[in-house]
Amino acid sequence: MISMNEKKLIKIIVIAPVIFIPIAVIILALIIAQANNNHFKESVAKLEADLISIEKKSVKSLVDNFVSHIIVEQSIIKDELLLRVKNRVEHAHDIALGIHDKYKNTKSDAEIKEIIISALRPLLWNNGESFIWILDYEGIFYLAPEYLRHLEGTSFIDFQDMTGKYVIKEEIALCKKEGEGYLWDTFTMPNSQSNQQYKQLAFVKALGHYNLYLGSGEYLDTAKKASDKMLLESLANIDALNKNYIFIINKNSEILLHGEQPLLVGKSMLNLNDKNLKSVYKNIIESLLKKKSAFTSYSWLNSRTLESETKISYVRKVPNSDWIVGSGYYMSNIKDLALQQTSLLYDAYQIKLRNLIIISMLLIMVSLFVSYILTRYIKKAFIGYRSQINAKNKELFGLNETLEERVAQRTQELNKASEKLEILATTDSLTNIHNRYSIMKILDLEINRARRHHEPLSIFMYDLDYFKRVNDTYGHHVGDETLLELTKVVQKFLRDIDYIGRYGGEEFLVIMPSTTLSNAIVIANRICEEVAKHKFEKVEHVTISIGLVALNSGETMDRLFARADKLLYESKNKGRNRVSF
Repeated sequence: MISMNEKKLIKIIVIAPVIFIPIAVIILALIIAQANNNHFKESVAKLEADLISIEKKSVKSLVDNFVSHIIVEQSIIKDELLLRVKNRVEHAHDIALGIHDKYKNTKSDAEIKEIIISALRPLLWNNGESFIWILDYEGIFYLAPEYLRHLEGTSFIDFQDMTGKYVIKEEIALCKKEGEGYLWDTFTMPNSQSNQQYKQLAFVKALGHYNLYLGSGEYLDTAKKASDKMLLESLANIDALNKNYIFIINKNSEILLHGEQPLLVGKSMLNLNDKNLKSVYKNIIESLLKKKSAFTSYSWLNSRTLESETKISYVRKVPNSDWIVGSGYYMSNIKDLALQQTSLLYDAYQIKLRNLIIISMLLIMVSLFVSYILTRYIKKAFIGYRSQINAKNKELFGLNETLEERVAQRTQELNKASEKLEILATTDSLTNIHNRYSIMKILDLEINRARRHHEPLSIFMYDLDYFKRVNDTYGHHVGDETLLELTKVVQKFLRDIDYIGRYGGEEFLVIMPSTTLSNAIVIANRICEEVAKHKFEKVEHVTISIGLVALNSGETMDRLFARADKLLYESKNKGRNRVSF
């Protein structure tokens, strides 16, 4: 006989699934829909901020790269100026020596001097601004430029430039002591309306006969104008080639380069009848009063919309120069991009919501059908197994507890074994850092992440110098201990987001996400210096060689790794204990 309680229980078993399963499915669908809605709102709110952050990083990286290029080019131009002035004097010196050797046995000293002077007088450069002069060690002019011809034959030894320097005396002393050398001084300029002196670089060289010396110079203003023009043409070509928008102004408000509005080049922002240009110049100068770089905002004509819009620019001073380099973006462009991506997010959200509704309806229908089948079976089985359930209840309870304990224990053992296998598969057994397989897998992931988020990525490979000598001298066990100690030294100077792995032998790879080349250079140089200073326990002195590269656009992992490896061997070929980048 079935009791009343059992009948109620059977009725509940039959009816409950039909009621509660659809309700549970609907509640779960509502929870998921609300979670998706909240996620959509958070994504929209965060989208514009992320786009602005990405654009700022991009603009800053662009300007920093241009400034680095300018610094390198200025250094090259300075070296070329030194070489250019020296070559003029060397050429004149060769001519003079050739004349002396040719006539030393057939003509008098006075005749030879006159021939030398006549041969060198026509040597002029920069429209006559640069020339060859000849004096003796008493300061007497033998060869002077056209505008100082009246001084030939007179002593110029007491000449002082506008800084109070006795220029001729210093030139004579330099020739007597060193034979040749460079000097910075000031001197009057040919074709100048006044007696004003201009800074110049001079190179002098002892002739070796008759107590004479030769010299030539180049005015800094002349050299700077020529080099600036050459450098600006180079930068304009780079800007056009990469389709970037860069502007360069100087502290006198002159526009030197403007990729967006080239017609402004050569004009002064203060002299043009444009109040907005004056305001922009003032804004830029004030933002850089106490800083070498800054973000600033102002109103500017957008060449795409032909409307005046708010523009955010990153500006930076060029060291040892009056140049200011900048680039920027329009807020309207960010808002347009944000609107486009918001539309895409909304479309994706709608698709998810529609799919959720369809799946929920299908689940309800399937659950009702399954519930009907199961309840009929349960009702029938319940009556048949009622007596057996009571008899087996105690036995099953005990078995269940034992089984749960064994399952929990076995699960714990399997988890520990899995963790150990994971560590063994990805960790170098000697240094306890990533092994070759693991670090190369991380490099591939970081390259993809850098491309996806448009972030910089730098890596460097380093190699322990003369490691074979360590193994041969101290034994392989000391070599292993040295590699382990070296790894700990390097790890001190890495960030939490950086990765280090042993590529093989004494070669290691360091991955620095979100790191520009300039920042990576600072870190790599510091590591190189600290390793050289570190007192290793069993080896007297240890140094490392480093090859450093930054990820280029579209570059593969193999190409990036090959460049780093090549620079590592370049460091070794140049003497080790250095960073090549």
